Amino acid sequence: MMNGSHMHWDCFKCSSCGTAEKASGGAASSMKLLRGKVEQVKEGTYKCANCLSGSPAEPPKPAGDVKVTRSLPFGTYYGKGDGPDGGEIMYSVRLIEEGDQCWLDRTTKTAIDSGSWHAEGKYVEERSGDKVTCVKFTVAGTPFGGGPEKGKVYEFAVEKGDTNEVLVVEGVKCPLQAGVPDIEIEEMMKATPAVPEAKAVPKAEVTEASQPLPGEGQATKVMAGGHGVMERTQVDTVSHSVVKTPAEAAPAAPAAAAGPTSADFLSLEELKDTAVWKPKGVDAGRREEYLADDEFRKTFGTTKAEFAKLAKWKRDKEKKAHGLY
Repeated sequence: MMNGSHMHWDCFKCSSCGTAEKASGGAASSMKLLRGKVEQVKEGTYKCANCLSGSPAEPPKPAGDVKVTRSLPFGTYYGKGDGPDGGEIMYSVRLIEEGDQCWLDRTTKTAIDSGSWHAEGKYVEERSGDKVTCVKFTVAGTPFGGGPEKGKVYEFAVEKGDTNEVLVVEGVKCPLQAGVPDIEIEEMMKATPAVPEAKAVPKAEVTEASQPLPGEGQATKVMAGGHGVMERTQVDTVSHSVVKTPAEAAPAAPAAAAGPTSADFLSLEELKDTAVWKPKGVDAGRREEYLADDEFRKTFGTTKAEFAKLAKWKRDKEKKAHGLY
């Protein structure tokens, strides 16, 4: 079946005559399998073709809680493109396995202004055969205000990327962010602009108006004071210098707090248990940093570096959802 499950021929046993279906064409034989037939087998009301010919077929019942299998990988799809007024527009689509949830974030930037909104709701996949062609996202709410109205439907076209599918959101291509984000790889692959060679500065021509002053360029031996000329016994070469002596050097800035090492990493369950993480001296406000990189990506759907770039309300929302706030 399309969801990956298998059913035996003996499962299709007629509830009236007790006859079980049999393969008629060898191992490669198949039968036209409708969802209604599967539901009848599960309920024990399935009837063979002979029994159905003598009695009206029962209409198939609703599928109920039959789980719909998703084909697109779960995670965050991110991309950016040209926005209005010569600015930049960025989209982030997060497909969440639990409850078929979808989060859509949009950020716009111009030379004089910027803005963003966050919307949540459910999504469905539209197919053509075994291929997903479109993702339909219906807005259920905007918990932080602003953004599209409730009930608005977005259609994200699905294109084939180099490694995973790409969602096209209002013309902006958003590839799946797995490992190193594709958007960063594209930036790194760009050629570094060549640095122009410095041009030689022509030597200044000495004119009569620019003749050196008496003693200019020579070592200072005497200084003129209000009471005549006296020998200079000590030359001050420190007070005007930007290079300070060791005694006058500014105190070093305190080192930034070091992040946890692999020896400090804990599991998600351990970081939820105060009896475990508190005795180990874990910073309560940075508990998510004590997850190993692979477990962090599995939990939040992104890397630690990308997570740190999110707005604080987004990070807090994610931490609350996983019991780390």
